[in-house]
Amino acid sequence: TSADSLTLTNTLLSTIRLQRHLGARIIISTQEPTISPALLDLSSVTIVHRFTSPDWLHSLKRHLAGAAASKLLDNDNADSDSDSDGLAGKGDIAKELFAKVVNLRVGEALLFGPSAMVGLDAGNDDAVVLKRLGDRFLKIRVRMRLTVDGGKSVMAA
Repeated sequence: TSADSLTLTNTLLSTIRLQRHLGARIIISTQEPTISPALLDLSSVTIVHRFTSPDWLHSLKRHLAGAAASKLLDNDNADSDSDSDGLAGKGDIAKELFAKVVNLRVGEALLFGPSAMVGLDAGNDDAVVLKRLGDRFLKIRVRMRLTVDGGKSVMAA
């Protein structure tokens, strides 16, 4: 809510709205759940790594179709009723999604992108029909770090 953060947000929003004309692509990486809702609303793809803050979940639910519907696109739903933490399978979509996020391992993330093409279907007349992710999300594996130190914190000797 500071003047500086509003200036940054408005500049990013302007650039995002004109990105096709400017030939720009914007990537925002944050660890702060109070990111501007307007920025989340204009995001075409959101990658969510493990978090434990309920504030983040509330933010995501308000702005991501896949977080509101909470439909996982792989076979992880098969065991959601038998999760040992007792959060999933009770009909509460928010608790189920939160359990999935909290239990993500290093290098795993959930991908939300309504217009992402994630599959093919054989339609009528053997035509191939592309399937969009829509209101679902996809569990993905992010590549290992390629840095010399492997991502380890440098410690003083």
